[in-house]
Amino acid sequence: MNIDKPEVTRTVASRKKDFLKALTCTLGIITPAAKKALVSKDWVYRHLKKDPKFKKQVEDIIEIQKDFAESKLLSLINDKNPASVIFYCKTRMKDRGYSDQQQIDLNINKDFNFNIRGMNDEASES
Repeated sequence: MNIDKPEVTRTVASRKKDFLKALTCTLGIITPAAKKALVSKDWVYRHLKKDPKFKKQVEDIIEIQKDFAESKLLSLINDKNPASVIFYCKTRMKDRGYSDQQQIDLNINKDFNFNIRGMNDEASES
């Protein structure tokens, strides 16, 4: 089927097939894929909710997009691009201390009690 030419009647299965083909061509970007397959974004999202197999196929294609982007990032790292190295370290190496944020884990013993007094409490005790 030529997905560049509209047809009056296409089955849901053929529309899904056309959309998946277009999604592969657009590296997982939904809007241009929907336009290329001659379906609306609403149609895509409606079928993503209704059809787990279709949803899985779309997710698999989007994973290819992520792999593509990651390969480009690694190419920039290989080219010694400092911003790319820093970004990679901050997002993928948090376990080694690379992060802008501090993470604090608080484990509070349930037997631990404390009281916080406000100014009114102190004034009434005087």
